[in-house]
Amino acid sequence: MVFAVVALVLRDRYVNLDADLVLRDLLMVAFMTTIGLSARLKLLREGGWQVVRLLQSGASARVLQNLLGMGLAKALR
Repeated sequence: MVFAVVALVLRDRYVNLDADLVLRDLLMVAFMTTIGLSARLKLLREGGWQVVRLLQSGASARVLQNLLGMGLAKALR
């Protein structure tokens, strides 16, 4: 927060700070991977069928989202 406030105060007055986005994608993948690796098999077993239903609903939502996106892209073309 301190950096954000300082950058806002200095913006367009003294200096404009730009972030370098070269490593952004790599670091996002690394972060999401570490979150996924924190899931324990014991915890997944305790979830039982609820975990399976959550996986199914997420997979079907992903398919529907892709179909909707392709349909809108085709309609707006």
